[in-house]
Amino acid sequence: MRVARTVNHQKPPLRRSNHATQIRKNPQTSSLPLGEQVSLSAITDVAWQLYWARRYGDAIVHARKVVELDSTYYPAHVCLGLAYQQNHEFSLSIAERKSATGFRREKCFG
Repeated sequence: MRVARTVNHQKPPLRRSNHATQIRKNPQTSSLPLGEQVSLSAITDVAWQLYWARRYGDAIVHARKVVELDSTYYPAHVCLGLAYQQNHEFSLSIAERKSATGFRREKCFG
């Protein structure tokens, strides 16, 4: 006689996401109420979606917001630089893309 085995289909516990870690570490937003805290990567993701939708002006607004919150967050600088390029603002594009390289500036720009 065969006995049916029961399988435990419980999901593993959820881990804290990168967004939550960034919210906790960002000193400019940690003093805000919980519902008003922002995630730099979430705003940058919105900027990238706007960039790929060819809404370069809106992408610039969102990426600039991230740069104002944390000037060392390089993905926002990259998105901002590429959006400036598509808007034919080449001097701003070059400046943003240079600031996006961070500690590896000498390897990227010679």
